[in-house]
Amino acid sequence: MASRKFADRYPQTALKVVDQLGDLSDWANQHPQDAAKILSASTGLAQPIWQRALARMPFGAERMTPAVFQEQQKLADKFTQIGLLPVKVDVSSATWSLDRK
Repeated sequence: MASRKFADRYPQTALKVVDQLGDLSDWANQHPQDAAKILSASTGLAQPIWQRALARMPFGAERMTPAVFQEQQKLADKFTQIGLLPVKVDVSSATWSLDRK
């Protein structure tokens, strides 16, 4: 969502962005027809396609939790194992400084 440098330099702004994305996601999930119309107008993709996509995968934005990092690490490890990633990735290195304990 943002570079580490930006998030570390402007943590309160980054928090506001995450909060606003969460609010916007909630609105889009509660108003899928309106969201599909807006997305269609901004992307040129037909509204029914957006309606189907939104029904299958609702919007969401929230801060990463340890459980999400763990799942992401499993996925990264699998990608390394099958050759999609050339080197092992430490997903926890992406932890935001505000979330480090």
